[in-house]
Amino acid sequence: SIIEPLNFVKQISPRPLLMINAENDEIIPPLMSKLLYKKADEPKKSIWYPSKHHTIPLEIVYQEGSDWFKKYLNLNN
Repeated sequence: SIIEPLNFVKQISPRPLLMINAENDEIIPPLMSKLLYKKADEPKKSIWYPSKHHTIPLEIVYQEGSDWFKKYLNLNN
């Protein structure tokens, strides 16, 4: 498919990729997330939560995302 993310994920690099994943995701199958992560180039990080798509712990996810942006965007705030 021309919109299949697996066909384009390598083009993200050298920009950093952070993947936030739910182990029991009913919308994005975890296998697809794993395949996408495997095909992506560095720098990359994948974080897994024991939740479903809509029950992921947002307060923790926001902090992880904030830390990632600070690291890769050189934000001091």
